[in-house]
Amino acid sequence: MHEVTLNSLLALTNPTQYRIGREHIFPSDASLQWFIRKNKVVLAKAGAVVKPAGHILINQNKFDVAVLEIGLICNQLSEG
Repeated sequence: MHEVTLNSLLALTNPTQYRIGREHIFPSDASLQWFIRKNKVVLAKAGAVVKPAGHILINQNKFDVAVLEIGLICNQLSEG
């Protein structure tokens, strides 16, 4: 289980807000939704996405780290 603090709650945002400043990675809401669907297990285990009220919220810091880690793994797999 992940440690929950007030800062954890303040780090949560909706997917549309998360994309602001990250459009070079996720150019559309659909691209972010696809990434979340494709990687939902990894993102949930990392605490990067939560559904406290039935809709997805993103922990910005943890999601950023997860995006980089998933990208590195995919890069390694494509080189192997």
